[in-house]
Amino acid sequence: MRTLSLDSASFAELALPLLQGGRSIRFAARGSSMAPLIREGDILEVASIEPGRVRLGDVLLCRSEGKLIAHRVVRRGSPMTLKADLGEGFDLVESEEVLGRVERSSRLELGAPLWRWLGLAWCAVPYRFKPSREVPLIRPAVLGDAKALYRALPAGSYEEFLEGLREELAAGVRFLAWTPRGEVVGSATLSSLEGGGQGLFGLWVHPRWRNRGLGERLCLEALSRAGGPVELHVSRRARAAIRLYRRLGFQVFRKSEDELSMFWHRLDVRKFLAASGAEGLPRSDWDEVLAEAGREGVPCLLERRLSRVPEGLVPPAVLKTLKGAVYHNVANGARLGHWAERAAEALAKAGLKTCALKGLAMAEPDLRPMTDADLLAEEAAQGRARDILAPLGFVHQPGRQECYRSPEGDLLEIHYQGDYAFWDMRGMLKRALPCGKPYLLPCHEDMLIFAGLHTVFHKLELKLVWLFDAKALIRDGVDWGRLLSLMDGHPGRPALAHFLESAREECGAEVPEDVLERLREDGWRSRAVEWILGQPPHPWLEPFAAHFLGRDPAVPLRNLSEILWPTGPRLACRVGPGQSVLLWRMGRPFYLLWRVLRALGFILLSSVRGSRPSSPSPTPS
Repeated sequence: MRTLSLDSASFAELALPLLQGGRSIRFAARGSSMAPLIREGDILEVASIEPGRVRLGDVLLCRSEGKLIAHRVVRRGSPMTLKADLGEGFDLVESEEVLGRVERSSRLELGAPLWRWLGLAWCAVPYRFKPSREVPLIRPAVLGDAKALYRALPAGSYEEFLEGLREELAAGVRFLAWTPRGEVVGSATLSSLEGGGQGLFGLWVHPRWRNRGLGERLCLEALSRAGGPVELHVSRRARAAIRLYRRLGFQVFRKSEDELSMFWHRLDVRKFLAASGAEGLPRSDWDEVLAEAGREGVPCLLERRLSRVPEGLVPPAVLKTLKGAVYHNVANGARLGHWAERAAEALAKAGLKTCALKGLAMAEPDLRPMTDADLLAEEAAQGRARDILAPLGFVHQPGRQECYRSPEGDLLEIHYQGDYAFWDMRGMLKRALPCGKPYLLPCHEDMLIFAGLHTVFHKLELKLVWLFDAKALIRDGVDWGRLLSLMDGHPGRPALAHFLESAREECGAEVPEDVLERLREDGWRSRAVEWILGQPPHPWLEPFAAHFLGRDPAVPLRNLSEILWPTGPRLACRVGPGQSVLLWRMGRPFYLLWRVLRALGFILLSSVRGSRPSSPSPTPS
């Protein structure tokens, strides 16, 4: 029996006239996307079919994205929706792209109702129990990999393939995923574009290895090597690929009838501010940079940082916007400081001692945004402050405890020693030091402890401005022995350790390791629970957890997990985004169990935080 080997286009050109003439064709199946009903090497018999006679569960041979596929019909209509039995993605196919229906294979009568409905049921199972002990290794390709890559993706003659690979490697980097047995099961290419920038091309994963996070790992490996923006083009019908790219941060910047053009550029403002020189400076996407700097409270720090980079790297409009933020902060800080001094002076004349808190107490308040001025007063001022401040023009704000608006519209908030249950505010006021102003300044140790513990009451968000506050306090001098003495026996020691460690890692604050170890001594050390809480929640769970927390729960839950269970060997256990060596070695059934346990952990933690009993002492907003 003669065997004819054809590519997809030639096969379709040869088969279509035969099928339209009422004849059937037979060919050998390739790939395992339809296993177990259709295995690689099975001989499939295809006959022509009219569009109106397509049934649910039929396996159709059709064109899709320039190639031939034999997938199952899961929804009829125009276009029809097809799905591979072992895949999670869908293919949208018009009736004119259908060549015929697979009637039978060399093993089964696929057109029979039993096998059609059994195939539909198997197609609907969300997870396949496919144990695997292999963890693919991803590395850049070299010319010596040509034979293995050609076996996985044969296209034309080997000589043409080798020449194309040589040109491809000269223009960019191709990443290959290798199994321990030496098979190539995934590939992605990062290449330079003619007009500048880089493009992501040729993402491919072997059907047997799909739905295991390998495509995401290949993309992340390519993006980690990108020196700037990355573009890609994807078919509108490749819904699974579009979901993957959106999850990785790609944004659509151009649409056509058949495809989407997507753009990726991620500037980490935290790393950029912590770095020296111009490395990491973005080539575009400045609107996102300014928005992120505003969210993190660091536009003034960013302006100071960008003013030191070589001229021409930063658009003048960006520098002008940041300079405006600096002027606004300076004016706002001076105005808030003026009214805080007048209020503190009036309270001092009445024999009441006050102490600056938060931004007002920082060494460089002009470099941080402030929405109000905060003063800590002794308890004797409670009930008297309104009468003392009224002659100065301060108006008490209804519905807010001890919050006043100045004649110029600025807010002044007065706190008392019992307002903060998480720290000894009475002792903080006693230890405060004179600063040449009507109010006192807390000692650096108290201010650092207050800043760290205060983050717990802000939904566990570690904004960059707070971490730079900690760095400034540490730079001015902190007595670590005194800090440890003040925190002796305090239940917030792990929270403070997490705050200081974040300031050290992200801002370069000089925090001794032995101080962190002493603060962590009372922290729980459960690595299993750390694994559960150390990853962002599954997409379907976020709305439920957000119901309890009132916002996206990923950031506060991650911070809370690192406070309760300090980080350490977790990174050593990772092999890719969201996966671990242990889970991959245990196989898919255990991976499904892992997802269920992780979801239950998030629901439990969200419920506990959302239903926390109120304290008799008010807490800050």
